[in-house]
Amino acid sequence: MDETYSIQTGRDWKRARCAAFVQDVLAVIRQHPVDLLPFEGVRERLQLRDRRYLGLQDVPLDSIVGSVGRYQNFTRGFLPRHDELEERWRKIYQLVNVGGGVPPVELYKVGNVYFVRDGNHRVSVARRSNAPYIQAYVWEYETRIPLEPDADINDLLIKAAYGVFLEHTRIDCICPNVNLELTQPDGYEDLLYEIEALQQSLSTIDKQEVPIGEAVELWC
Repeated sequence: MDETYSIQTGRDWKRARCAAFVQDVLAVIRQHPVDLLPFEGVRERLQLRDRRYLGLQDVPLDSIVGSVGRYQNFTRGFLPRHDELEERWRKIYQLVNVGGGVPPVELYKVGNVYFVRDGNHRVSVARRSNAPYIQAYVWEYETRIPLEPDADINDLLIKAAYGVFLEHTRIDCICPNVNLELTQPDGYEDLLYEIEALQQSLSTIDKQEVPIGEAVELWC
């Protein structure tokens, strides 16, 4: 490997590590986490089950917000947090910038965001190289939740509560024009209580069980 490229790789690695440190310090000061989202936590909270293969795609790098198993090793911008990542990171950097290339990464898609199944270092190097897209094999998990790239852990808790609410009420199908995205997860429990109370009142009046769907439509 040409010594010039080796020196440049080393410099970019140090810059990336420094940038990660600065991001983490500012996150503490601003009390705004810059962590990647853990896929397993997302899958559990949003109750993701069915997935389908979408094939090879060009994926916007700023839409990749989490990882299956390496979410603690990189910041939200995929800057490397630990020195032990250096050897692998520099090797990928050299392959990308000098020649040889790297294979596509593997991603899970949930809503409008992506999680790295394989290729965290490749995503990190691509982000550091200011590439707008990366080639990826993509599998999509079906969800009703509109997960967006700016979502954080707090947003995830709200989205999870919203998912449970939708599961019980199917309000997104019955009243598709009603927007019920809230800012606090316990708000959905209050809404569900209102709908169930209406359902019970209607059942008492009609002297027969009123389907939840009918109560939802009247509540809307």
